[in-house]
Amino acid sequence: MRFKDIFNKSWQEYKKNFKLFLKLYSVFYIIPLAILSLFAVLLSLQGEFSIGLSFLYVIVIIGVLFFSYWLHLSLYYISIYNEKSKMTFSQAVKNSLNYFWKFLGLCIVLGLALLGLFILLIIPGIIFLVFWLFSPYVFMKENKKIVDSMKISKRIVKGKWWQVFGYSLLIMLIVVAISLAFFIPALIINFLTIILSGASETLSSGVIISAEIVNFVFRIAASLITTPLTILFFKNFYLDLKGAKK
Repeated sequence: MRFKDIFNKSWQEYKKNFKLFLKLYSVFYIIPLAILSLFAVLLSLQGEFSIGLSFLYVIVIIGVLFFSYWLHLSLYYISIYNEKSKMTFSQAVKNSLNYFWKFLGLCIVLGLALLGLFILLIIPGIIFLVFWLFSPYVFMKENKKIVDSMKISKRIVKGKWWQVFGYSLLIMLIVVAISLAFFIPALIINFLTIILSGASETLSSGVIISAEIVNFVFRIAASLITTPLTILFFKNFYLDLKGAKK
């Protein structure tokens, strides 16, 4: 299947599941990040160092990381098991928990293995990054063990390495373009806000809060598009290559 066909199929799935993605982002990403941003503003406005506020900030960061992982786990689960777009929010959240620790183990093993390869030499790291690209999908869809998932992914990619590498670059370029489409307006708005506020100290707090709100909204919007779309793209690419191998 051509890149265009895989992307179009992924985009159609994204649109069908948009409401579900939005609910997941609202609960697991927007609310935790809003709380984190609030703490960041409070710390920046704090005149003196506060142990209590700093400790709470660390706790919030841990919570954000936890919910971010759960969000990504749910997105992988939806991409694989929600083919008819009938999955509810509660089903996605509840059923994805069945893979919580096992999927985390896969992420840790993959992360450590790739880190070791990249530390030794860059090229082997890139080679095996592509070989193991479909491991999460194999792991979740075929209920394989961690090492077996990595081996099957390598088997699927073998003989198609350059195609997988090329398609990965193309989807990453699209992700970067979408991200810039949100980042540049946010940068311009923040710059204009600072210019218009002038050097008045009485407006400094308002400038900080305004900048945080603008960055927060645009960052959320970019992630809401790029992350689910990328996961759906590689899922469809994996299924296409798997079918071709059979």
